[in-house]
Amino acid sequence: MNYWLAVGSPANWKLSFEKGNVWGLTTRQHHWWEKLNEGDAVIFYVTKPVSGVVGHGIIQTKFKQNKPTWPEEIEQGKILWPWGFEFTVEYCLPGSDWELRKITSDTLKLKAGISFQSVEPDFAAQLIAQVQPVQAAVTDTTSPSLHEEIQQRLIEIGKLQNVISEREYS
Repeated sequence: MNYWLAVGSPANWKLSFEKGNVWGLTTRQHHWWEKLNEGDAVIFYVTKPVSGVVGHGIIQTKFKQNKPTWPEEIEQGKILWPWGFEFTVEYCLPGSDWELRKITSDTLKLKAGISFQSVEPDFAAQLIAQVQPVQAAVTDTTSPSLHEEIQQRLIEIGKLQNVISEREYS
């Protein structure tokens, strides 16, 4: 499994999620696209004002885009990001929490400045472990309640339908 850091603005990430969890790479980044495999992990880095990791997913398919899709492409009438991939969201912070709960470091900010790139497995595992849902401390070892079972099943349904889902949402 390879690990990838996908870097984009808050607006681009929101649009990516709205368009069904897709991301595009430029012709300059084609060499990275060639190395992508189904099942690879992708880490979502949001640029300023967030400047941090907000989630992660798994690459499902790769494709070559043949018509302008993104607002900037439509405006210019040409394809700027021809090499795309679709991913499932394993976990993503709610947009309202991005600035407050993002994962960041000086090393991460330096890596993000390079844009889309591969990431060392150990570093990726640390990031993925840090950007997980906040779970209440478990004080009882009994089986989950019906409410907890339903929550878990709804999260699983959300993943199957490529929807970002949370256990609790205020």
